[in-house]
Amino acid sequence: MRFEKEHNTIGKIEYTESFWTGRRNITVNGIALNRINNKNFERDDLKATVMGSILSGIVINVNGTYVTMCNKSTPLEYVLAFIPLVLIIIWANSPKLYSIIPIIGGAIGGGVSGGCGAVSLIYMKLRKNIYGKILVALISLVVAFILCNIIAVYVLVLGYKNIQ
Repeated sequence: MRFEKEHNTIGKIEYTESFWTGRRNITVNGIALNRINNKNFERDDLKATVMGSILSGIVINVNGTYVTMCNKSTPLEYVLAFIPLVLIIIWANSPKLYSIIPIIGGAIGGGVSGGCGAVSLIYMKLRKNIYGKILVALISLVVAFILCNIIAVYVLVLGYKNIQ
């Protein structure tokens, strides 16, 4: 993920963090800072320290000046990310809903829907308006529902073949 901020005294600050590896990079006015460890960076007279994470909010201390790169997650984002988990749990434990469209629940369904919710929480941070966040939550819900349905159908077919 990449965040840019224009500061009055420091200038343009760019913060990038790899989704897969967690590697962080900071550039100030186009000059890349050398990484000392995962949180501390420096170059000549510039020293920067990264505090927080994508969920708790990223704040960079550049020579004693605190710059907020991204705000912490809002309660609405947490609620929207939690919806797939709740729907899968309710749907899988209701016999009438399960007879309409079978989905897997339990640890597998919870893991799939929880993973989709966690990924949606991260992607919601990239959206500025509320409609984009709701769209990300709906996509996460559909993906979790389809994955749990595919797993349930596979288990039902596999179980039926083993009985015969």
